[in-house]
Amino acid sequence: GVHAHTAAISACTEAAEWREALNIIQRMLKHSIAPSIRTITAAVSACQRAKNWQRALGLLTIPKAMHLRWDSQMYDTVIATYASSKKWETALRLFGSLPEKKLDPKIVTYNAALYACKRGFKWEAALAILQKAHDNNLTVNAATRRQMEGIYQKMEIHGNNTRNSGSSFSSSRRMLP
Repeated sequence: GVHAHTAAISACTEAAEWREALNIIQRMLKHSIAPSIRTITAAVSACQRAKNWQRALGLLTIPKAMHLRWDSQMYDTVIATYASSKKWETALRLFGSLPEKKLDPKIVTYNAALYACKRGFKWEAALAILQKAHDNNLTVNAATRRQMEGIYQKMEIHGNNTRNSGSSFSSSRRMLP
């Protein structure tokens, strides 16, 4: 059933076998097996990991056509995919829409949004996202630190004047253990 197909697609994700993940989805649809949102998320993730963003984003039509409600894992995956595909504006808009969707983002979601900020040189937005994660009592992890360090490095390399941001820049570093 659908769970076995989802597990197979998840295995494709780990092996970066995006073509096989898409084949499984096609076979499911051909045999009238309705994929779950987890199935679609796994397929998007398989394509994203293989850097095949166009295919990953193309899969987003399936949940809409099947009236599937996105869960937080789907949002995490899609935000990361948009950021990876250099569509960081869309990633940040999607992240900003989460409160109206009544979803509580986890640190993974914040990390995906931080990655979008890094791709778009949006360090002010990154500081606000980091502050929001802190305000929501989320524990930053190694990925959060990596994203923020990457943002700090880009700011320094590209000559962004961190003195203008004053205490925001300094306080954001203190939020990273």
